[in-house]
Amino acid sequence: MSESNLIPARPEFSDERARLERAIRTVLGASREDLDVSQKQLARKLGWTRNVIANLETGRRVLGLADFVLIARELHIEPERLLHRILRW
Repeated sequence: MSESNLIPARPEFSDERARLERAIRTVLGASREDLDVSQKQLARKLGWTRNVIANLETGRRVLGLADFVLIARELHIEPERLLHRILRW
């Protein structure tokens, strides 16, 4: 698809996206901390580095859906429940 066919994003979507990304970072970090799991421990279980977890929690890296599900499962939280927390935040 060429750039001329792309529809410009509406400003309210940019604001909503930023809000959702903050909620995801906040809820994931808080959920991990509530379970007393360090970034290093979670990373090790996932086969990642601690920097990957830190970058996800600070917004330097965008979280994909597959990684969201993997993190939720590793924290023993149903992905649907975690998503519900994010949407309520």
